[in-house]
Amino acid sequence: MTQRKFDKSRAYKLVKILVIGITTITGLYGFYVLYLLQSDSILKSWEETCKNYPDTTNFSCMGVGLDQINEMQNLMDKSLVIAFFLPIIFFGGSALYRYLFPKSEKNKIPL
Repeated sequence: MTQRKFDKSRAYKLVKILVIGITTITGLYGFYVLYLLQSDSILKSWEETCKNYPDTTNFSCMGVGLDQINEMQNLMDKSLVIAFFLPIIFFGGSALYRYLFPKSEKNKIPL
């Protein structure tokens, strides 16, 4: 049987890297979607598409574009909430844990 032990500091470092990575990716994605929505590029592309393909059924071409914009707004909201609250929950919880349960003084070697 191997003599492997669980290292809390390495686990904390790994989870910290994951939290920072997820926060960065979701934050960048949220701001990119915000840029797209502010520039109206999606709506303009749907206007061009609807001009080229006239409506022959009861299905509204611009309705699809507006649904896409609404979906992107929802995704932007979710990604910015994740990018904002995930690090607050993780690092705040970690700080609270370290404050409530400090390292014991028994293991320290007097100099």
